[in-house]
Amino acid sequence: RSALVVAEFALALPLLLGAGLLFNSFLRLQRVEPGFDAAGLFGLEVALSPRYSTPAARQAFWRQIEAGAMGTSGVVAAGLSGSVPPDNYGDVNNFDLLDRPVPPGTSEPVAPWPPATNGYFEAMGIRLLEGRLFTLGDSAGAPPVVVVSRSWAARYYPGQSPIGKQLVSGGCTSCPPTTVIGVVSDVHYGGLAGSGDAVYPPVAQDNPRILSLVVRTRQGAGATFRELRRVIGGIDPDLAPVELVLADRLKDALG
Repeated sequence: RSALVVAEFALALPLLLGAGLLFNSFLRLQRVEPGFDAAGLFGLEVALSPRYSTPAARQAFWRQIEAGAMGTSGVVAAGLSGSVPPDNYGDVNNFDLLDRPVPPGTSEPVAPWPPATNGYFEAMGIRLLEGRLFTLGDSAGAPPVVVVSRSWAARYYPGQSPIGKQLVSGGCTSCPPTTVIGVVSDVHYGGLAGSGDAVYPPVAQDNPRILSLVVRTRQGAGATFRELRRVIGGIDPDLAPVELVLADRLKDALG
């Protein structure tokens, strides 16, 4: 019997240790700052049909729905982004810094790379910490620019400003270099346990077919989604946007 008790204890000990580690990880995860307040934050993911075949047509549509969302009752901020935190890791890109390129034969670093508008930063509460955000001059034909997160800046340029630094992305060494113009506060795109790294190109220079329209509103979810669907349907009734409730996404990320 003594041997059986010892064997049972030996089997139970790893389970107890594992449960303790899991609970400890859960507590640490709950203390992670997501970087945004999910209350009153809603969105619709919109995928454009093939009939939006030109960059000009896509850009015109994105401008229309952002302006339309801002004109709806209760909305205090609205913007567009290619990814929505805390668990949407759809937009990623590799890059190489011009002043510190990776050694030959070495993989380039990768980061979340969601195209965004200034309205997205405002709706999410993502704060400008250094430099500037996008302007009308950062158009499709202008030199490419990006805004980076504080974590990205600290990782690649510790102790110094990344403003004015240049990089090439997507392995395109023949493309014009991209310049860092601003640093913003962190949000987590790869789960709350992931890093706060992010690089944001302007929507006007990225030309995406799929974006999320994110709004901060004083209204509830039902009224907000009805208003946003009305705005999108008024521009193109054939589109079928997907609802995003950021409070639920944050709740799911916390388990």
